[in-house]
Amino acid sequence: MSSSEPSGFRGAPVTKLLVTTVGTCSALSVFLNARFDVSLHQLVQHHQLWRLAASPWAFPTIGTAAVGTWLIYKMRIIERRFGSSKYSAFIFVCIVFSTLLQVGSLSMVRWIASGPYALVFAMIFCYRKLIPANAAPQTPEQFAMTDKFYIYTAAFQLMISHSVSSIIPCACGWVISQLYQSNVGYIKQWRFPSALRSFASSYILPILSTKSKSSTSSSRASNSPSIARPSGSRQRRGVSAQTSRVSEENIRTVSSMFPGYSRETIINAIVSARYDLNRAAEILLTSNAS
Repeated sequence: MSSSEPSGFRGAPVTKLLVTTVGTCSALSVFLNARFDVSLHQLVQHHQLWRLAASPWAFPTIGTAAVGTWLIYKMRIIERRFGSSKYSAFIFVCIVFSTLLQVGSLSMVRWIASGPYALVFAMIFCYRKLIPANAAPQTPEQFAMTDKFYIYTAAFQLMISHSVSSIIPCACGWVISQLYQSNVGYIKQWRFPSALRSFASSYILPILSTKSKSSTSSSRASNSPSIARPSGSRQRRGVSAQTSRVSEENIRTVSSMFPGYSRETIINAIVSARYDLNRAAEILLTSNAS
């Protein structure tokens, strides 16, 4: 990741929720010794269809859980490029269609390992397409190594962790991501209903959002009591002062998610959202949808 990218979960609330969910479910699965692997025998004879809903969220071992959640965390850069609304739709599409592909493959294999293998590899396909590689410093005797080397190495280890049972879902995720990038059936344009997005923006994003120190101090300054509301030229100077408090880092972060918007539009969205980047992204998405 480049130095201009924000650290942690800033600008990536969906990734924060996903890492927490997968990590918690995997830990409970290991602690309770409860496996959510899927086989045709369980689905047909025992009617355990609930496994299809539980299987994508829990890795079966501590090792796969550590590698898998680390990869999901590293893929947060895709959410910053897509925007949280598009990224959550992408995750939903990948899970649904990869699950259908995995059920179809059960006629060829005995069982499918539990865990979001398909989702991780769908993310990695987008990562390979969207994010350019940065070569590390090297001597003439060394071979070229990019910052993607460790991610691809960890992904390969995750793929072969349970032999064919983990290779199959990884292949399904790769296929679904290719179809998504090719926009088959205009699948890239699909989003959750506006009412659900509005609910998530109002009640879920404030819980998941990670604010920077600059945005926190700016929010405190904007919420401080004042004697009178400025008017005329004083009001314009106040707006200009608010605009000057928008950091270049925040502008670059939002610009990477919305490259088609002008700098002025992005600054206005950040100011309107009181320096909360997640709310600023929602403002730009809403204005684009309208």
